[in-house]
Amino acid sequence: MRSKDAFVATLSHELRTPLTPALITASSMEQDEGLTEESRQQIRVIRRSVELEARLIDDLLDLTRITRGDLSVKLELVNLHELLARAIQVVDEDLSTRR
Repeated sequence: MRSKDAFVATLSHELRTPLTPALITASSMEQDEGLTEESRQQIRVIRRSVELEARLIDDLLDLTRITRGDLSVKLELVNLHELLARAIQVVDEDLSTRR
């Protein structure tokens, strides 16, 4: 079981590493005023896809930490309204483009 967890952790890090320059490049290209709106929209789709992939890999890393017992949970009170507002912000752009 430990060798599988080590493999998944190593694989996750290797998959995530090339995403960083892709995300930085897409984010900077998205701000380029010289591009057409259609081009910026396509780059926005690429950026969101890379961000989603990175989040999925982070979730995979969290799962390996959980199975190893390396992840601790800290309970704390949160403002549910603020948490929901941030969650809506995350998906709002995706929802707007699908309408």
